[in-house]
This record gives sequence, structure tokens and C-alpha cells, in this order.
Amino acid sequence: MAAMTLIDGVLADTVPVSDRGLLYGDGVFETLVYRQQQLPFLSAHLQRLQRSCEQLGIAVQIDDIRHHLDTLLAGLPEIPQTSHDGVVKIIVTRGDGGRGYAPAASARSRNLVQFHPMPADYAGFARDGIACMLCRHPVSVNRALAGIKHLNRLDQVMASRELAEAQSGVAIDDPSLREGLMFDGQGNLVEGTRSNVFVVIDGQLCTPDLSEAGVSGIMRGALLDWFAGQGVAVSVRAIAASELALASELFVCNSVMGVWPVNCVHDFSTDTCLVLSEQAMARRAQQGLLSD
Repeated sequence: MAAMTLIDGVLADTVPVSDRGLLYGDGVFETLVYRQQQLPFLSAHLQRLQRSCEQLGIAVQIDDIRHHLDTLLAGLPEIPQTSHDGVVKIIVTRGDGGRGYAPAASARSRNLVQFHPMPADYAGFARDGIACMLCRHPVSVNRALAGIKHLNRLDQVMASRELAEAQSGVAIDDPSLREGLMFDGQGNLVEGTRSNVFVVIDGQLCTPDLSEAGVSGIMRGALLDWFAGQGVAVSVRAIAASELALASELFVCNSVMGVWPVNCVHDFSTDTCLVLSEQAMARRAQQGLLSD
């Protein structure tokens, strides 16, 4: 089935050219998985959406978004429910505005909710693992915006272009290459182009500190809580690129993909590949999410 979009609760596929989300990336978004007629972690996504809007000074009515989500999902074609699994995206922009960066005090936010079919290959990547690459384009550092899923994703767009070029076979023929790892300007690991990262270094499970850059994902937060409940200490810290050579395991995660083990990491700048032989923590995380 094709994508569906409700704009302020009405089925539509266009926004005005005056929308500040289009003009300036002035807005935020959330991406959720829809599985077995459920939206896992919905409350956490909506709480982060509200916090992000408050931080940017965008007025948002969460109850309206909940209602629009119900309307969207109720409007899916009446076909077997197994084929309803998909991806739901919530976008809130500051709404319409005139020329100039400064928003009007009276701006009325606009919200979009979208449904997209679930990519067919995600289950296989979770089962078999993937390859990653190191991206050259850095993540921008801005403590005031760190953690927010704002609409300006140019860093991820540029890094994803690198990934797409590598996937085309220009750099290497590896069909399992599915994600790129991104670093800040100081060479510290931050995140994937669309995921958060966990890595085992010298027997310690670690994940990057995202206080100055990157998106603090809902799945990342759920895994941090789950590991804590299992008595597994996770070190949240700066991880230098050079430390990846010491890694025995690495996995990526987000709300849609879940957890994908990483089998190897390509560094095309040095024409080398780090092979990762362990997957124990990734498999524990997968089982933990299923049990919850």
C-alpha cells in the first residue's frame, strides 16, 4: 500500500509554501514502528515531541496528534492485519510565516502524521546483521539542539549520500552495507545516519555521550533502561574513532529497525575493514525487547 498523510487531521499531500518547516526546517519529528496494531513506545515518543517543541517554543497539542494518529490508522485499507505493519511519522512545524527567520508570536503550528509500509528487509538485517562504514561528513555540535529530532537533517543527508555511493558498488561490493557511522569534528563517535550506536570495548558496553550532538533515541533510552534492569552497566561517554579498533561488538538501533548487529565496519579512507565476531549483547537486547 502507498503512504498516507493527514495534515492537521485532513487527508492531504501538500503543505503551503509559507510553512516554516519547509522554509527553515523549523519543526520536529518522531518516527515510530506500527506492528500488530500497536505503536510501541508511543508515550515516550509523544513526551519527547512535546519536550522538543517546548524547547523550540512551538505550541503543540498532543491530544490532537493522538486523535490524528487514531484517524490515520483507522483509515488503513481493510486487508489482513499482518500487512498493516509499517512506519508512522509525526511532524510538527511552527506553521506559516512570512519572509525572515524570526517567527510571528501568533504562529499556529501544523502537524502531519504519515503511514509508510514497513521495509521488507528489516527482519533479515536483525537476524543476519549488517555492515557499516565510517562517514566523512561530521555531525554538527550544538548543545542547545542536541537530542532534538529537528527537521534540519542536512548532516544525515550528506552522510547518507556517502552511504548510497558506497552501496552502489563504487567503493566495495558488500550487499550487507546498510548504515554509516558519524563522528563529531573532534573525531568522537556520535551516531549512525539513522540510528544510535552501542559498542563493546574491552568488555565494557558503551554508547556515545549525546549531550552536545546527535539524537537521543527512544530505543536507545529503552535499551539503557533494560540493560540497567539486567544489571549490565553501560558507560555513556565520549568514544574516540581510534577506540573502534578495540571493539569486539557493535550494534545499531532505532524505533523502527529495533536492534541490528554489526558484522564489520568498513573504513574506505584506509581501505580497511574491522571484523566483529561477537553479537552477545545485541542478541540479549533483541530478546529483552521481545520479552517486554
